[in-house]
Amino acid sequence: MSFDLDIDSHLVSSPLNQVWDQIAPGLAHEFDAPHSILAITPRPLLILNGEEDPRCPVEGLQSAIERVVEAYYLAKSPGNFK
Repeated sequence: MSFDLDIDSHLVSSPLNQVWDQIAPGLAHEFDAPHSILAITPRPLLILNGEEDPRCPVEGLQSAIERVVEAYYLAKSPGNFK
């Protein structure tokens, strides 16, 4: 089994995303991890993710983590994020 690593194009074209756009427009694009995780800053946050989770690919999480690390650093609480 192989997965398409082009996360953004997969999310835009996936049937599941189309359903979410009907139920809650913008949820998948505006409130996904890269956007919603930042709202937790500077409170303590621990993120756990499986390496082979097809619903939350590690690659997508890594791009979010880069932004979160910066936000916690700017908030002077880098120790609150793991």
